[in-house]
Amino acid sequence: MNKIIGISLAFAFFLGVLVIGIPLVIERIFWYTSNSIHTTWIVYAICLGFFLVIIGIIIPLVRKFLNYLKITKTNFLDSLATVLMVFVSGIPLVILCFITLTLLKIKVFSIYRYKIFNFAIKITLPLIGLFTKFFGKINKEARVMIFNHTSSADYFLACLAMGINPWNIVAGINLAKSKNTFWDKCIAWSIGDIVKKYSIAVDRSNDFSKSKTYRKANEEIQDGKNVAWFPEGGRILKTKILKDKVILGNFQDGAFKIAWNKKISIQPIVFDWPVIWRGKGEKWWGVHPCTIKVYFLDIIKPENYELFNDFKNTCWLVMEEQLRKSKNVKNFLK
Repeated sequence: MNKIIGISLAFAFFLGVLVIGIPLVIERIFWYTSNSIHTTWIVYAICLGFFLVIIGIIIPLVRKFLNYLKITKTNFLDSLATVLMVFVSGIPLVILCFITLTLLKIKVFSIYRYKIFNFAIKITLPLIGLFTKFFGKINKEARVMIFNHTSSADYFLACLAMGINPWNIVAGINLAKSKNTFWDKCIAWSIGDIVKKYSIAVDRSNDFSKSKTYRKANEEIQDGKNVAWFPEGGRILKTKILKDKVILGNFQDGAFKIAWNKKISIQPIVFDWPVIWRGKGEKWWGVHPCTIKVYFLDIIKPENYELFNDFKNTCWLVMEEQLRKSKNVKNFLK
């Protein structure tokens, strides 16, 4: 319903500009006679023709730009939203990243690190059309938080969800490496440095890297920080979701071993995107302007389980169950 209202308002605004705004401006510049509106059908015809020409130019250019970004498997409206997001938000995002990184490198601001992150992300997400709605909050008993992995924006979302108390996030080191597509390179350039310096970077294809990450996460917890994980280790492919009807990928052991060995609680946190499921397995990053619902689920205590696998599987099941309640997921699975 919100999407229909939004589209209707946008269309009404477009018509208002087309029928009233542009003709009025043209009249006052070229046919100005008084304070009243004397726009003739000629002015309307000129405006309509102008818009048709612009649309005829824009659509081919957008498609060429999408092909350059290797965005080929999506409908035009979603593609146009992504392109507009890149152009409209690009400069403010670059400035914001530059300011944030600069502040984080200044020693005097180090004690405000989490507040800076939180404030910067609260500004960043709306700039790219992403708005969040929280259901619940971080439980103080939990020291390990686990998130489902849905998009390239998950690092930002996890930072926002973790709040301003000391935390660290286990993130894939691939964000700090150069990628093939234009958009991936933009992501690596803009947030790759943050991920590399302000998270526990892990190369999930390397056993030594995974063991090093495990030790570092242990140290962070001992220092009083909360640690966030994406236990799927990557995004589950769209083809697998449709074939197996499973929303979450299999969980890796790292986060659960720490919680099990230290007898500390885990809090599952679920991101529910309205349209993100279209992007899984496709050759684009899949982030649209939308509202993301963030669900903070009940903590899960390892001492309530006799077997490690039961503890780990329960975490998987509660997150899968929450996702299956989502209308977005139900529509996607149909």
